Amino acid sequence: MMPIFEPSDSYITQTASNLSTPPGNTFDGNPFDGLNEIFINCCNDKQPFVFLHPTHYGKTAVSPGLRDYTEDELLALEKRDFETRIFITGRIFDGDSVWLRTHFTDNHCHKSVFRVVRDYFKAAHATKNRTAAKSALSELLTMCMEGAKSDYYSFAVTVASGLSNMAENTSFEINRNMVKDKADLPIARRRLCLLMHVIFSKISSSNFLCDEEGSNIYRVVYCRTKYSNMKSIRVIPLFSFLLQVCLTGFVILENLTEGITDWRAANIPLALLTFFYSSLVAWPSINESPDAFKVYKRIGPIQLIDFVVNTILPVVLLVSGFFVILNSDSYIESVLNTAALLFIPEIDDQLPRLLGFNERSIYMNYLMSESLEELDGYWNLDDNDINKYYLRNLDESIGVQFSDFYLTNWPEQGATPNKGIHFYPYRITQLSEKDNITGKPVYRTQISPSNFVTADCLIRRVRWSYTTGERFRATIKPRIGYLRLELLNGKVMEINMRGDTEIGVEEKYHQLDGVFIITTFEMSSAILRLRLCGSYTASDFGKAIDYYSLWGLSFEAKKLFKDYERIQRSRGKPENTYTMGKMDELGRIVSNYSLDVNLMKVKGSVNDV
Repeated sequence: MMPIFEPSDSYITQTASNLSTPPGNTFDGNPFDGLNEIFINCCNDKQPFVFLHPTHYGKTAVSPGLRDYTEDELLALEKRDFETRIFITGRIFDGDSVWLRTHFTDNHCHKSVFRVVRDYFKAAHATKNRTAAKSALSELLTMCMEGAKSDYYSFAVTVASGLSNMAENTSFEINRNMVKDKADLPIARRRLCLLMHVIFSKISSSNFLCDEEGSNIYRVVYCRTKYSNMKSIRVIPLFSFLLQVCLTGFVILENLTEGITDWRAANIPLALLTFFYSSLVAWPSINESPDAFKVYKRIGPIQLIDFVVNTILPVVLLVSGFFVILNSDSYIESVLNTAALLFIPEIDDQLPRLLGFNERSIYMNYLMSESLEELDGYWNLDDNDINKYYLRNLDESIGVQFSDFYLTNWPEQGATPNKGIHFYPYRITQLSEKDNITGKPVYRTQISPSNFVTADCLIRRVRWSYTTGERFRATIKPRIGYLRLELLNGKVMEINMRGDTEIGVEEKYHQLDGVFIITTFEMSSAILRLRLCGSYTASDFGKAIDYYSLWGLSFEAKKLFKDYERIQRSRGKPENTYTMGKMDELGRIVSNYSLDVNLMKVKGSVNDV
């Protein structure tokens, strides 16, 4: 199994013979010889090129072993936005064929194995080799489902950025081994969205069945028998169904024969508590029906049985059980009735473990077979059939706007805890402590990782400025000296080092507006690592988080998110999502202008900055 994350540092370690090479030039022995020309000829997204390759080493005061930007590259950076883009080549350079294009470079260092995505697309679109396509698809699914969660998240966020706006952020080398003509780019991008939909739809089902406890005997047997000859085990879900229906029927008959008027007041507390507990247990079971239907993909006998047992029976038991407990003749009878009522809905959930089914393996095999069958179904689709309407009918979240933002130039990778690198949603909170001299409260910003998205993770505006000075002016590893975060909940957090003369913060600022979360953060004397992901609208953000099976949202985060979505809808589509400008020493905006991400046109007066 190939991991999503490659721990080897061979990608950024080169021989000493390359160290004296002038930046941007090609030469004999350069593993990237010719790559620059391919970028220039095939990328048409109007992003100025910055060919900062890992072989370009030098010596600077601030970063020993790393070269600085040239003056031309610094000018190019002024016209580049911060969205992460993907470029896929037919040829392989230094063992790679998928290139991340961030604000800082067209060859961003990455540890995730993106080349399997290229192999998958190439086999399915360019060479039409079904065997190779299925092999790459199986490899991708195994990587995503069996790898570490944080590695998958980093991989998925980056791919999602490339698939943003129907893959407008993905470009291809124009040749017979990838995309034959520039006129074929739109269909190539839509086909890439379709091919990756096969992957991400299965990841969603895998999370539901394996990680979110969406398993029961009906789904296990269905997945076990659909692609095998073991039809005899279908008697097990039938037995479970008959047992649960029979027990529920006896509960109903108890109320019909004994009546519901002869109740005991002493049973009211237990009856109410059981009612509320059963409601809490029943609601997730009812709410998961759409996810369960994605597993079955059709209405059949087992799917109908599953729906009846996990949607209708819980409601019937909720009402009937309340009166059964209320009419119990003794305290111990009330307890026994409560235990029985809570047991009935759990029968189908407990049977797989009692019978020794290896649930995860069954689900993994089923999803793999489903993906291969789905690929067969898409294989012979005509190019004209794969239009935006077709993709939206499959899933309205395909190609949703969602981007990965590197605000500092550090490699793409998942969490590496032993090196202090994390890839999680970060909570932004404010801590209050008393000043030792004045005794007045002092508020400090705290940015800490979380395993799920809370209300303190959701950001609507990010504004930042880089450090300055001769030591930092042209460094390829810029640091952030000023950071202002405006959260969806109205809180504003600020890290301001403008008063530190040793660090120095430039007057120019950058700003992103939308809905974002911080995924990587590291700070020393200044902010060293900062990576975000998000969308320019709350609606797109919600779709992307769900479609790409990213982190879960807390109840408070969902409510806050929905409220902000309504506010944005009333205001209409935001005009400017990325702006730049000038700030004074107190952090007040003096002037600003915006950069249209799509047209790369400056709005406003550049001379004001």
